[in-house]
Amino acid sequence: MSVTSVVEVFNGREASHEISNVRKYKRVYLVTTTAMTDGPFTVGANVTGIPGLFNYYTDPSGAVDLGAIVQGYNVSQGDDPFTWKVEVQYSSALEVKGSPRGDGRSGRSGKAEQAQKGQEDQNPLNRPPVIKYGASKHQKPIDRAYDANNNLVALKNSAGEYFDPVVEIDDSRIVVTIDRNEAAVSLGTFAAYQDTVNLNIFAGQPVRTGKLNITAQTGFENNQFYWQVTYTIEWRRDTWDLNLLDRGIHVLDPLGSGKLVNAYDPVNGAAYTTAVLLDGAGNQLAQGGSAVYLNFRPYQAVDWTPLNLPQNL
Repeated sequence: MSVTSVVEVFNGREASHEISNVRKYKRVYLVTTTAMTDGPFTVGANVTGIPGLFNYYTDPSGAVDLGAIVQGYNVSQGDDPFTWKVEVQYSSALEVKGSPRGDGRSGRSGKAEQAQKGQEDQNPLNRPPVIKYGASKHQKPIDRAYDANNNLVALKNSAGEYFDPVVEIDDSRIVVTIDRNEAAVSLGTFAAYQDTVNLNIFAGQPVRTGKLNITAQTGFENNQFYWQVTYTIEWRRDTWDLNLLDRGIHVLDPLGSGKLVNAYDPVNGAAYTTAVLLDGAGNQLAQGGSAVYLNFRPYQAVDWTPLNLPQNL
């Protein structure tokens, strides 16, 4: 099969949200192929451009639902033998059909059996938290990279200048969501933890590598009012700190006035019009000196222990 195009269409998109907090979505794609002999199995399996199984919901506007993942496809064809319609179905509830029960067992064991039993508890506050893993892809600018010997070196051209525009690479992050039913919530608590990073080691991960956000909505089930709270943690391998290359077109006045003056080219005496490297103290970096990186911490580090979140992630 040769796929010539994959286009998402708006006709047929759907969404539902139940009181039990189950969210379902449907996205529709048109796939055009070059072979009349290709069947629906081929078209619906791993076509580039169509979200794969277990991918979380996202739409063209950038809105995401990290708790709803792809759980199935519907593939159909009309009069055109080269065009297929693929419906991608998302759900926040894992729907498994046909579990083996012929010998009186549930087909589950251990923690899975215990989790299922907890989900069937009539009191929603007694149910265990539901933990999901996902990923989000971002881009970040870099001015250093590893060479063939795995040493971190500056990204410069053969003349020793930094590349312009700045090189960008993927900055993919693991996303963990913890869905938990709670009897009450506090706006003050949410405000205190929103967009904070972990002050201590959490779930075995180093400090300042996780960033927390909290959302909640009301629920009512079996005459029990409760809150459906979702804790979302994004993990970064190199912490959420900013390590910025120290450079600029001005330096501190070498005469000690404390004012900023132009940085000058020592060869021709002309003022620089592009940023040059600085030494971390406001002076121009000496020829051959090592680049200096300044550390900034835009997110407050907070102890997450009072939230009593599970750490066996």
